[in-house]
Amino acid sequence: MPRTTDKRSAARRTTRVQRAHTNKIEGAAVRRRPISRRGSVKGTRNIFQRYPVAFALLLLLVVGSTVYTLYAKQIIFAPTP
Repeated sequence: MPRTTDKRSAARRTTRVQRAHTNKIEGAAVRRRPISRRGSVKGTRNIFQRYPVAFALLLLLVVGSTVYTLYAKQIIFAPTP
C-alpha cells in the first residue's frame, strides 16, 4: 500500500497541472522591448514623419530663394546681348 505522502504529492501535482491548463496565470511576466540607448536618433528619424508639410514648404522656400537669387544676379535667365 502506498504511503499517504506519495498520495498527497500526487494529488497536489495533478491539481497544479489541472489549474495550469484551465486558468490563465495571473501576474505573469510581460515581455517588453528593452530600452534603447539611441533615443535621439529615433526622435530625429520621426521628425520627417511628424511634419511632412513643413519640410515640403521649407524645401520649396530654399529652392525658390536660390532660383530668385540666381535670376536677380543674372547668372541664369540672363537676357541675350
